[in-house]
Amino acid sequence: MAHPAVARLNTASSQVEDRRPEGRCSLEPCRQDGWVESGLETPRPPENVNSLPSGSCASRNQTGSRAYMYGMIHRAAREMVQSSGGEPLWNSILKTSGLKDEAFISGLSYPDDVTFGLIGAVAQEMNLSLEETLVRFGRFWIGFADASAYAPLMTMAGDDIFDFCRNLDRMHASIQVSLTDVDVPSFRVLEIGETFIRIAYISNRSGLESFVTGLLEGLLQRFGHRGEVHLVGPQDPGVEFLIAIEG
Repeated sequence: MAHPAVARLNTASSQVEDRRPEGRCSLEPCRQDGWVESGLETPRPPENVNSLPSGSCASRNQTGSRAYMYGMIHRAAREMVQSSGGEPLWNSILKTSGLKDEAFISGLSYPDDVTFGLIGAVAQEMNLSLEETLVRFGRFWIGFADASAYAPLMTMAGDDIFDFCRNLDRMHASIQVSLTDVDVPSFRVLEIGETFIRIAYISNRSGLESFVTGLLEGLLQRFGHRGEVHLVGPQDPGVEFLIAIEG
């Protein structure tokens, strides 16, 4: 039987609506006198923050501007591969992608084509579709971030999945304070019910919807919920997802 939130998708309003019981708190809007100056400042990158691996070139996002991701993404991909296939598989992926060790410095930012080249190599060497690779990576990313230097931000974002989703933008804003050239996405909660969350993913990048599906599935697991994530479709702006939580 379909989750009630799935059944009502076609008639759901796009207006933000919060029908949770009173008493659940959420963070105040992120300001520089909030998370950052309270001691939860994100790690500062080295002086050569714009250093790029030799031979790489910047990709373009949908606005035609340079698009960058930070090296922590690469380190997470390496850890995911090593946890399932060990060092030999990782070495094969490095050979396929043409990347060197300098592409895995967490505090540096790298052009999107470097990151997408790595993910494509992971898919190829693990005999997975690109979509399945991105879903798996999204799920893995949540646990990886929880164990990283950004763990305090993950904790500060909320004690339940509802508040966490509402604070995703504030967490990304805190990260961008130190990694100013990284193009971070936006997440806008459209509606919250007792057993569902409708959320819009807004990004200058295209093709990462499967990664977002994995991220949201990872959040379900992080907060001890059973449920499903549905990609609903285009939303103005962005793409809408439904997190359906089993009661």
